[in-house]
Parts: sequence; structure tokens; C-alpha cells
Amino acid sequence: MAAYTVLRRFVPVVGVVILALTVFLGTVYADDASDADQAPNEPVDTIAVSLTVDCSLTPDTPEIRRELADRNLCGYGNGTVDGDEEVEPYGTVVGNCGSLTLNLFNSGGGFLHWQTIITSSQGPMFSASYSGSAHNLYTGGGHYVSGSDSWIFSSYWQDDQAVYTGPGVIWGIITSATSTLVWGGVCTAAGTPTDVVWVT
Repeated sequence: MAAYTVLRRFVPVVGVVILALTVFLGTVYADDASDADQAPNEPVDTIAVSLTVDCSLTPDTPEIRRELADRNLCGYGNGTVDGDEEVEPYGTVVGNCGSLTLNLFNSGGGFLHWQTIITSSQGPMFSASYSGSAHNLYTGGGHYVSGSDSWIFSSYWQDDQAVYTGPGVIWGIITSATSTLVWGGVCTAAGTPTDVVWVT
């Protein structure tokens, strides 16, 4: 009898807690959805990371050594390398080379607009590439995303892709990126940019 009384008092309390959680989560879901409806094509947060000249990947030729010296990179000091003078680089990742940015937008219909931007502050790029992934935090689904291009001859490169993720909160990350400069320098990402967007 005592167990029945305790159970009879306990069940309504559990019901009230479940109802309160349902209302709270429904409100959060509705707020997120209304925010997405108001600005469906704006990234929630954009983080740009720097690209650095990777001295261990940059070819070692007299011409490239002169470029590194002119730009004061990879341990070549103050533009003083003359002719074919042998100078060994010290340090494997030195110097700012540009930036890497990930932007995610809602395209509707379950599609994500994935945008990667790679810039160079050390002259025009010959090629650029990246790889990453987009994850639907509601369904748990993941999608590999990558892009590459050659013959860029510009300090700015942008790659846009439509990725079907299904509706939900989508989190994206670029895990690696590389650009090769026209003069031979190789730049790699110094971090992993991420972004989050609500896809309807």
C-alpha cells in the first residue's frame, strides 16, 4: 500500500517534468527555426585561420630561395640571397601566407551551400586544394567535402558547392588545405576553420 501511495505521488511529478522539458525544447527548436527563417543565407559564425609557408614542402631551388629571401621567409634573412648562394632554410613552418575561410549557408530543400575561400598574401597562387566534412547534428549524418583547382594565377580562390545534408543544424570543418604559389612556395593551413548553419 505504501509503495502504491509513493508511486501515485511520483508519476504526476515525472509527467510535469517531461511536459516542461518538451515545452522548453520545443521553444528552443522554434527559436532556432525562426532565426533561420529570418536570415536563411547568413552563416552563424565565420572563423578564418591563417595559412603559413610550409618550408618543408616548398621546393629547394635557387629561384625559390631568392623568392623566400625577398619575402623574408623560411629563415632566409632580409632579402640577402644572391645568385645561387647555398642557404639552408631553418624552421619548417614560418611566416604568414594568407587565410582560409569556411562559410556555410542555407540553400533550402535540405541543401547546404558550402563555400571555401583561400587567399594568398605572398603572391598569386598556382593551385589550391582542401578537404573537410559537413555533419548534420540532428540525424548524425556526415558528408565528405573537398575541392581543388589549378592555373589560378590570383591571390584569391573560392570554391562553392551544394551539399545535400537534409534539414537540421549543420556543422562544417575544413581539416586540411594547401596552396602552391606561382613562384613555388607551398602554404598549409595553420588551423581548422568551422561554421554552423540551420538548413531547412
